[in-house]
Amino acid sequence: MRKLFSIVCLEIMLVATPSLAGSEDFLSKDDRRLVQQSLSQSGFDTRGVDGVFGKGTRRAIWEWETFNGYKSMGRLTRAQFAAISGDG
Repeated sequence: MRKLFSIVCLEIMLVATPSLAGSEDFLSKDDRRLVQQSLSQSGFDTRGVDGVFGKGTRRAIWEWETFNGYKSMGRLTRAQFAAISGDG
């Protein structure tokens, strides 16, 4: 129940206030595919690898952030991208 509540809160936050989490404009479409592929291979279901960060990818990023001790926002910083992509 707690996980479901957290996921619902995440979806509300991402829909209602997407700009509060920061910008991922530095990520190309290929970078986004790499993120999705890396998350999926690590057990975080992005609901596909298409280079578009939809609800499935946002949820996977949020779960990855939580698992790795980051502040969970569902949006990647440059440092988090480096960690996910293997450059960090």
